[in-house]
Amino acid sequence: MDARPSAATPPPAAAPVLLTPYVFIDTSVFWRSNFNWKSIPFAALQRLCAAGKLKLLITDIVRREMDAHFAKKLETARDELKRVRKVGSILLQVDADRFGPMFATIDETAALKLLVSQRDDYLAACQAWELDAYAVSPREVFDAYFAGAPPFGAADKKAEFPDAYNLAALRAWAAATGERAYVVSGDTDLRAACADEGDLIWVDRIETVIAAAQAEADFAVEVQDAVERLRPRLRDFLEEAFPKLSFVLAGQHGDVTEVSIVKIDVQEAILDEWNGEWSAVEATVRVTFRGLAEVDDMVTANWDNRSEEHTSELQSRFGISYA
Repeated sequence: MDARPSAATPPPAAAPVLLTPYVFIDTSVFWRSNFNWKSIPFAALQRLCAAGKLKLLITDIVRREMDAHFAKKLETARDELKRVRKVGSILLQVDADRFGPMFATIDETAALKLLVSQRDDYLAACQAWELDAYAVSPREVFDAYFAGAPPFGAADKKAEFPDAYNLAALRAWAAATGERAYVVSGDTDLRAACADEGDLIWVDRIETVIAAAQAEADFAVEVQDAVERLRPRLRDFLEEAFPKLSFVLAGQHGDVTEVSIVKIDVQEAILDEWNGEWSAVEATVRVTFRGLAEVDDMVTANWDNRSEEHTSELQSRFGISYA
């Protein structure tokens, strides 16, 4: 079924398009954010993942890299605090109660445990999918290394081995699932590795993906509203077209006549295509109808001619244009 009614509310202008719901975030992006899971971008990412609009991918290597960065950042913070305390010890003479907490001993073990726990809680809230990068064939990675292929390049970049394993794990996942994934990273070597416009789509900021996902989520709400506004026209269409369909009586020869629609229920509407001016929506429509079942041979019939209600589900495709 293909109808092209017009909806009144236009979509957002120049909205980005979400190419895939799957997103992999390089460790460097987490590091630049100082692992602030409550920041606006990461809070938005969590909301979209919880709503099923985005699906976060990580690897066990990324998790271990974060663990290493936690320890390193704590070590740097400890050393900087020592320096500041030495220089600023005079403040204890000014107001010990006010400045004393700055000189308290830091329990690095407890702090590291807390950082790991916060990270794990965030990934759990995002329902992150963890890929096994250790299952990748070392031959594939070393072939790229000796060939100077991205992310290694022509220079001797042994530090890129973690990225190479992450990329190989992502490509193996994409090949197995048939899906694509964003790779969020400011690393130009990772950008070069995703330059073939294949399964991996490089972007330098997580905000780019969030904006696209949010635009699609907002527009999906508009589509649902449009479906509600179009429901009367949908009923008119079905009342004309549905009785013309063929009906089969189970185990009997006969016909169904006097078909009339009792109720129409749009079970779900999913945005299938959108180019800013025209959208296509796939919907499952449950139609409850009444019809008169008339059998050809009353002698062999299992029932008398009778009028009954039945429910049927149809997959419908609607076109919505925005004037």
